[in-house]
Amino acid sequence: MRRKATYLFVMMAMMCAVNVQAQEPYTVYDETASKLTYYYDTDKVQRGGKALGEESEMSEIRVAEFDASFANYKDLTSTAFWFMGCVKLKEIIGIEYLNTENVTEMNEMFNACAKLTKLDLSHFKMDKVENMGSMFWGCYNLEELNISGWNTKSATSMFGLFAQCPKLTDLDLSGFDTRNVTTMAFMFNGDKGLTHLDLSGWSTENLQTTHFMFSDCENLETLDLSGWNTPNMTEIFNMFSSCKMLTTIYVDSGWTVEKSLTEQGTLNMFFDCYSLVGGQGTCYDGEHLDNTYACIDGGASAPGYLTFKEYVGIQRVTTDDQKSQTVYSLSGQRLTAPRKGVNIIGGRKVLVK
Repeated sequence: MRRKATYLFVMMAMMCAVNVQAQEPYTVYDETASKLTYYYDTDKVQRGGKALGEESEMSEIRVAEFDASFANYKDLTSTAFWFMGCVKLKEIIGIEYLNTENVTEMNEMFNACAKLTKLDLSHFKMDKVENMGSMFWGCYNLEELNISGWNTKSATSMFGLFAQCPKLTDLDLSGFDTRNVTTMAFMFNGDKGLTHLDLSGWSTENLQTTHFMFSDCENLETLDLSGWNTPNMTEIFNMFSSCKMLTTIYVDSGWTVEKSLTEQGTLNMFFDCYSLVGGQGTCYDGEHLDNTYACIDGGASAPGYLTFKEYVGIQRVTTDDQKSQTVYSLSGQRLTAPRKGVNIIGGRKVLVK
């Protein structure tokens, strides 16, 4: 009797194991409702489901829904191209059930979802995501995008991330971790709804390409790039082109374009920035559109379109500190040595007596 009970127990355990192993991710398309539903369970055959990536109806779906069971699918490593070209997609239901904790690629995920008006992706786990390129490119009617809480420490590409989203009027990216990003080219291209962008404090030591990054942001008025350290930036052509309302670009002592000295690398950097005025009062000049006016030293010998952003707080430093760090006047003029009074040393206001 005991042997029979043991046998039954083993058989039941094996059956449970088979059921667990049989769980798989799949989709089911409802043609009548133009709806695609994502599942993760053992009912693929009964529901007539298809494996992820085998859908042929993506251009026709109007609604996508993630069933609660999909939250248990933790082996997902890529959502790249998932909804790309879903030009009729208006709504995504239950996206909080999409588990992204092991995802490394999200490039093109919502590319050309022209009818989406809002997305709340605040729950996305982004810790392992490396490629975010063109993720929202061409979401022409997207008005609300919640990406608060994203940890982007692994990201290397933000190419075209928010490009051609003209109805976005606000983006809070203060929490972005950009320490490993090498390209931000086309990142905000064509975002005509933005009037102010604060990207201050971003870690940009590894950043190489920023061409067309803010181009065609026609209503952008102020841009804060203070805190950027850009020793490896090589391609910055058309970076601010056609920002016709842009009046001020804030930078500080970390800004440099020393590696962007080729004509191709800086061509038309400030093209059609008619309203731009530098910290020394330098106004837009159609004859000076490249890196020659991308300096922050100011003064008659080195005019520029950028504005040195003063840091708040006056702090005393030692003589050794003064010698080892770059020194600027309050007006943004580079000095060979600190002068009596308030100086900007290493990005800080310092009182020298």
